This record gives sequence, C-alpha cells and structure tokens, in this order.
Amino acid sequence: MYKYLIILSLILIPLFPASASSLTKRVSGMLLSSVEENGQLWYVNPHNNTRYQMHSTFIAWLQAKQIAIKVPEKTINAIPLSTNKTVKRAPKKYIGLFLYSENKNDELWYVSPKTGKKYFFNLSDDSFNFLKTLALGISKKDLNQIKLNEKGLYSVSKFETADKNIDDNGIKAELKLKALITTTVDCGSESCFSKKFLNCSPSEMLVSGFGVFDYNIIGPDQNGCKVKMKFLENPNKDWENKEMICILDIKKDFLQQVEKNVFLTNNTKCSGELFDLFNKQ
Repeated sequence: MYKYLIILSLILIPLFPASASSLTKRVSGMLLSSVEENGQLWYVNPHNNTRYQMHSTFIAWLQAKQIAIKVPEKTINAIPLSTNKTVKRAPKKYIGLFLYSENKNDELWYVSPKTGKKYFFNLSDDSFNFLKTLALGISKKDLNQIKLNEKGLYSVSKFETADKNIDDNGIKAELKLKALITTTVDCGSESCFSKKFLNCSPSEMLVSGFGVFDYNIIGPDQNGCKVKMKFLENPNKDWENKEMICILDIKKDFLQQVEKNVFLTNNTKCSGELFDLFNKQ
C-alpha cells in the first residue's frame, strides 16, 4: 500500500522539449522518481551533473555517504528542519546536497531544492521511504537524457541480478544481497559460508557487483567472531586493499550485521583503514 501512496504523491515534472544539458540543470540536486519504473529513485548530483540510482536503503545510504559534503555542525543546525514551519531556506550553496557534520559523520542530511529544508537520512526504511516522497516524477525518456554515473561506487547498473522475481521497487532495507550480486565462496556456496560463520570457522567469500569485496572469517575472538573485510577491486582506488576487522555475533545474521553496524561511527566492534575511510572526519 505504501508504494502506491508514494507514486500518487509524486509530482510529475512538466518537462518541455529541451536539451539534455538544460534538463540536467533544471533537476540538479533533485531526487527523481521514474514513473514508468514503479517509482525507481534517482539522485542528480549537482557537482558532476550525473544521476545515481538509489536502489535500496543500504545502497542509497552508502551512495549518499560517498558524495556527501562535510560541514561544521553549526551549519547543519542553522538549516531549518523539514518539520519547521518557517519560510527560511538553506543557503543556496547547500541546496540539493547531502551533508554531514564533522562531529557526527554517520548522520546524513538531504537539503531539498523544493523546500530548502533538511531531511534526516540513516539506515532505516522509514527515512529512505520518506526521501521517496520528496522525489519528482520523471518519464523514462527524459531520465535517459541525464548522464548516468557509471563510476559511482554503488552503481546498480553494474549489478548482476540473479533473482528475476525481485520487487520492481527494489530490495527492502534488510538488503538481500544475493539478489543483486554474484558470490564466490571457498567452500562452495553462500549457505556453506553461513554455516561456517555460525561456528566461526575459517572461510572466505568474494562478493562482486560494486567492485569485489572480500569477507574472510578469521576465527573466534574473546568477544565474538573475527571477520576481515576489504575491497579487492573498487572504482575508488583509494579504497582498494584497505582492511577492516570486525568482531561479529554468530547468533545474529551475518549480512544484517554488516549492513547495520559496519558503516556507523559509533560502532566499536570494527577497526582498520577501510573503517576509517567509511567514517573519515
């Protein structure tokens, strides 16, 4: 029911015949919803005038995290909140951007060109779904005039879809990665890797689709199961071969722990160069 509400709430952009460059300029910084593709969410980055596909809560958050601009906390505090009744708008230079505070860099804010106010975005379905309500409808024809960001770290265009029965609106926040990526496991299958994790037995899984990510179960630690992670390949070369060690709970789902905890600065269970890059000050 919620997805229909979202689609009904969209305002279709009244696009008149225009060049690709003028169209891109008009929608720069906006969230767009492809009305012919069940409301697929896109973001047009004003810094490079390309579009990014915000395919699911997790991928959208990581995508936004990568392109967000760091600003002083007082700057974010000065931008009116979405619920604020004031007519005051954010300074023009922040309109259409994702921002994060230098003191709280796991908290992302989107400044809407439509309202000039800030909207909180974290790893929850609720915040992602709320972003969808801000999107403006656009036809597939017009969307295709805007250049696709093919170097984006989480460009869904590079994913190999194994499950043909995926909901057209994308994966929900628990991020069923197996539907979006391909995996190679030393013991033969993802289920085998999951069993190895339950026992915290050494095993390695390579995940491809947005580069190649390596999960390596090292073995038991006094506080849980030690897992080493790193990018073997990544469009952002600075992230390649940087490691991160996390201590995970074998009683909890492996991928959910990765999704919900690894990329948060208040998580004390992970450390290493890659973790620092995700959460750099």
